[in-house]
Amino acid sequence: MHHKTKCTKKSIISEIKENSRIHVLFATSALGTGVKPPYVQHIIHMSPSSNLEAHMQETGCTGKTGIPAWDALYYDKADIASNKEHTQEPMKA
Repeated sequence: MHHKTKCTKKSIISEIKENSRIHVLFATSALGTGVKPPYVQHIIHMSPSSNLEAHMQETGCTGKTGIPAWDALYYDKADIASNKEHTQEPMKA
């Protein structure tokens, strides 16, 4: 990973752990791994996780401070079909 990219990621993680000025952040699930930002109110997934446990891990930070929060998953049959081997049966259901 490029040095500037690492610095940007560290800066974003530091910022979202506080009462952040960041209102919208587009990121992969890799950004959220191990990060517990307390003020996340909304998470939008653009494709399904491979299993229910991964989905819960990815959404686990919403509403931590008691503020109303929601999670949305956008997908269609093509997403499930293209991830057929990748996506476990309970997540497909």
